[in-house]
Amino acid sequence: MPSGSEKQTKKRKLFQNIVIIIQWLLVLWLILPIYKPLHGVRHFARFAAGILLFVIISTKLLYDTVITGRSKRRNTSGEFWHLIGIVLVIILIVGMVVVFISMLVLNSLKLQT
Repeated sequence: MPSGSEKQTKKRKLFQNIVIIIQWLLVLWLILPIYKPLHGVRHFARFAAGILLFVIISTKLLYDTVITGRSKRRNTSGEFWHLIGIVLVIILIVGMVVVFISMLVLNSLKLQT
């Protein structure tokens, strides 16, 4: 039978997972106008806020995954290269998403004119 502290830990982890899901759903909702033509400043500001939150949440994910996880493990000789690889892959993914969304915005602006 789980003790009281184990139940609190499970509840805390569940709450943290729910918060993460809500964060990503908020980013998705903010970026949603990309599929519709961007009408006016309101949609562009919403879209820009979505991109900003995407970059912030991705950076926090990188920090939580790499830095916090690295401090819990013992250091080995290959771990530095592993860290560099993870950072490069995340930079590549974020860069590809930003370029993809920029291309969608440009195409939607071309279609409006």
